[in-house]
Amino acid sequence: LPESEKNRVWRKWFADDTGRLIKKQIQLTSEEQAWIDQNHKIRVRVANWPPFLIIKENDPPQGIAIEYLKLVEERTGLKFEYEMAKQSFAEFLESMKLHQGPDMTPLIAQSPDREQYLSFTTPYISSPYVIFARQQEGVLIDINGLSGKTLAVPKGFVIQQLLEKDYPEIRLVLFENDEQSLLALSSGKVDAYIGNLTVASHLIQKRGLSNLRVVAPAPYGDHVLSMGNRSDWPELTTIVDKALASITEAEKTAIRDKYVAL
Repeated sequence: LPESEKNRVWRKWFADDTGRLIKKQIQLTSEEQAWIDQNHKIRVRVANWPPFLIIKENDPPQGIAIEYLKLVEERTGLKFEYEMAKQSFAEFLESMKLHQGPDMTPLIAQSPDREQYLSFTTPYISSPYVIFARQQEGVLIDINGLSGKTLAVPKGFVIQQLLEKDYPEIRLVLFENDEQSLLALSSGKVDAYIGNLTVASHLIQKRGLSNLRVVAPAPYGDHVLSMGNRSDWPELTTIVDKALASITEAEKTAIRDKYVAL
């Protein structure tokens, strides 16, 4: 296309459901293309949060989110540099407010507070919030049955803010991540855990926590995740958004099937 045209089109070949090669087009504005041409160093924070992010020593990052990032790279010309998390998620958010941390996170829930310092893509991953307890615990109809009890929650996650506001009668016990939360529940240190069903199921299977079970749905529906980047790079958000929108249902299913055993 002539450089004078307003939109620049990136074309990529991929296989559709029948295996037939077809052409996928992503239209970028001249401003978006100019931003890509500046060859920004895009530092992406990665931390072990399987099956969405899987970190193994001496291996490159893997997981559902990484597969999406690879497709974004292929279809836009962006280049991501993965940085292992050196701080907790809560500390990472504080550094993002000052643009001192990595430039982007591939998995984050949108909230009004975070919108003040982060720019979010359209959500691309979701999984239900559920409540886990030990097998021998009695019937729990809903979250109101946890009044006065202890509930394990990963520190800094949106679910912590929601629970503190909506259910002050529940005693939250904060942990650095979901794995620590589930281990605390399994060992009897807390009464229940609330979190992402996909993540929790993966960790329970991995750690052999056979004494845990889902006892009730959480009151917040699905844990909906976007990609988030520093707010002074709005072009990055729109470029990534267009790439995510180009990913077909067949491609999404292939990614899920690669990492999630249902």
